[in-house]
Amino acid sequence: MSAIRFNYYDDWRNSILTCPVCGWQGRWEQADINHYSELMDAECPKCDSHPPMLAIVSYATGAETKQAAKEGNPEAVKELGRVLQRERRLVTLRGSWKGWRQTKGLKEPRFDKQR
Repeated sequence: MSAIRFNYYDDWRNSILTCPVCGWQGRWEQADINHYSELMDAECPKCDSHPPMLAIVSYATGAETKQAAKEGNPEAVKELGRVLQRERRLVTLRGSWKGWRQTKGLKEPRFDKQR
C-alpha cells in the first residue's frame, strides 16, 4: 500500500490514517511527522523498525493558495496576505538588483574549469 497524497488545502488533518503493517489508526497529529522543504509526511508511530509512510502533504504554492482562497478556503484566505506580500517583495528586489557592480568590494564570482 502506498502513502495517501494530500494537497495542502485538503482535509488531511482530520483524515484517519491506517498502518498497513500493524493496523494502527489515528489522525495526522498522532502519527510521527517529518518536515521537509516541500512537503511533510506521516509515519506509523507504533512500528519500530522501518515504519511505513502513511501520508504525504505537499506545502501549498502561491498559486494553490490563491486558488483555494478564491474557492473560500478559510485557511487559504488567512494565508493570502502573506503570499501577496512575498510576491511584492520579490518584484521590488528584482527591480532594484543592478548586478554585481552595485555591491561595494565584492567581485563577480568566477568559476574556473578544473583540469
